[in-house]
Amino acid sequence: MGIGTGGMEPVNVAMIGEWWQKENRGFAVGTHHTGFPLGQFFGPLIIGGVLAVATWREAFLFIPLVATLIVILQIILARRLNLERVNAWIWENGMTPSVEEDEIEERGENPLRAVGIVTRNRNVRLAVLSATRSTSWRT
Repeated sequence: MGIGTGGMEPVNVAMIGEWWQKENRGFAVGTHHTGFPLGQFFGPLIIGGVLAVATWREAFLFIPLVATLIVILQIILARRLNLERVNAWIWENGMTPSVEEDEIEERGENPLRAVGIVTRNRNVRLAVLSATRSTSWRT
């Protein structure tokens, strides 16, 4: 589960950062991060429940379905129209959207272009290099 969905974590944090008003974004990210300890508590209980009626094979088949459901919901909900609705609500309530539609236009819909923009930032390059170095296999 961790290997398969670990790559989704940056996506989840980015979505929360972009879909919450700037005034409450810290609260949203903090609340999101409570999922780690909750997952560490409930994960073994869920696996134990599966093992009570099945084998390890079923546990490894069932648990990723939960993550798959979350990914599908993100794909359905994270649409531009929904972002426009959220931003309209944020403006109506006198707050500041994290990302506005014109910023999305600047980035474009091309993910490779977005990667190019991000990797121009020195701190991002250093973080990627650091993560790559610390997780590489040593012989």
